Formats: sequence, C-alpha cells, structure tokens
Amino acid sequence: MMDHQSSRMKPAHRVPARLLALLVTLLPATQLYGQQPNAGVDPVVIDSVDVEGNIRQADLTIIAMGGLNRGSAYTIFDIQRATKAMWATGQFRDIRVRVEGDIGGHVTLIWEVDEQDLLRNFTITGLTSMDRGEVGAATGLGAGLPYSPGAVIDAIAFIRSRLAAQGIPYANIVERIERVPDRGKEIVLFLDVEEGTRVTVAQVTFNGNSIFTDGQLRGAMSVKPEGFWWWRSGSYDRDRFDEDLQVGLPEFSATEGYLDFRVLGDSLITDPVSGNTR
Repeated sequence: MMDHQSSRMKPAHRVPARLLALLVTLLPATQLYGQQPNAGVDPVVIDSVDVEGNIRQADLTIIAMGGLNRGSAYTIFDIQRATKAMWATGQFRDIRVRVEGDIGGHVTLIWEVDEQDLLRNFTITGLTSMDRGEVGAATGLGAGLPYSPGAVIDAIAFIRSRLAAQGIPYANIVERIERVPDRGKEIVLFLDVEEGTRVTVAQVTFNGNSIFTDGQLRGAMSVKPEGFWWWRSGSYDRDRFDEDLQVGLPEFSATEGYLDFRVLGDSLITDPVSGNTR
C-alpha cells in the first residue's frame, strides 16, 4: 500500500611513523645493522630462509610464495613486497617476518605464519529452490581451497539475493564449521539454510493518487500481482520493489508531465498462512 503526491511543474624529510615501526619490527638495527645510517635500505645477503608455525604446507612451498631465496641480497622493500605476495594467496591468517644475524656473519630470514584453515568439504543444507553448485561457482568456495570469511559473506548474500528474486525474502542462513579429526587446519564448512515461506504479491493498492488510476501505476511497476497466466507468478522481490518506488513510478509520472512525484510511504501486509502480500 503506497501514498504519493503529484503536481504539474514547469518543465624537511621525515620518515613516516609506519615505516619506522616496520623497520624496527622487521630489521632490528641493533642486531643486524649496528649504527649504519641506511639500515634496511642497503641490500643484505640472506644466507638462509626458515619457516615457523606452518602445519599443512611445506617450508619450501611457503618460501616460494614469498620469492626470497638464500644467497641473494634484499632490502626492507623486497621483504614488504614478498609479504604482500604471500597475503594475496589467501593461505594465511597472520604473517610475521624477522631477520636474525649480523652483517659479515650468517643472516637468516624467518617467516612466522599462522595458516588459514583448508576446506576439506563445503556443504549447503536446506537449500531447495536453487542449484547449490551456483554458490561455489559464484563466490569461490569449494573443497581444497583456503577458508575465506569474505567468501562466506559473499555466499550468504548470493543465496539471499537469488532466493529473494524467487519470492523468498526471509531466508535464515547459519554458518557452521566442523574440524576434521587428526587433520590440523582442515575443516568442513556448512551453510545451513532455512528458506522460509515463499511470498507472492496478491494485490497492489495506492492511496492519494488523484491524477493516475491504480492500473496505470501498477503498469509502471516491475513487481506485479500474480495473475492467471504462468508468467505472472507475483514473486515479491524487495530490491525490485524499491526500484519501482524510487525509479519506475517517478519516471512514469515525469513522462506524463508531472515531475514532482513522491512516494510518501509503503507497507507490506503478509498472510502468514498463504504467504500472499498486499
């Protein structure tokens, strides 16, 4: 139910604090460079690269992700680029790096990592109104991939959007994780879906329309009441409905010469048994 109004109208250089903190954290000047003024800027030969904290991935695999190899010279900027490359793989929850040793002696670069959980399996329960395979294909969730909180959020939003387009706007979706016994960092991810009642539009009425008929306004909307023929299912899609209120109806009014058209409010009345709305 909607109300609207219409009327005819005439048409000195400082080192940034962040960089200072990073230099102190990654390359302790007192241990590695002594009093050298270009600590972290001048390349230093790395004699060895070690990894700590890894459980499911081999040392060499993680070292390859960073691309820093023993026997080569690197600066703090090379280490920053390597850290960024490792983050981009999505394989880690946390990455820290430190350098141990002295110039003229043995210098070791050490990666301290906390690996992201690996998806042994990804399962969706309770979803019957759409193809479950679409979810993984659209959001990048699937067995053998690292767990991604962002991908889970995208998957839930994707399911809600697809269900809403079919007239099921009130789905309840819960994320659930089960760890695989005796397999460190491996999990099974569940999205438990309760679709809820399908909502269909039985009737659209208007209040306050003195210029146009209800039929004219309904004709300007993409969300329409269900009809006798199969292509008039009357599915309720909130996004499409909002677009009708904000774009469809004002554009229709403007084409008829009434530029000042406003929807003052809307209400949705749902039958709890049939799921029909008006």
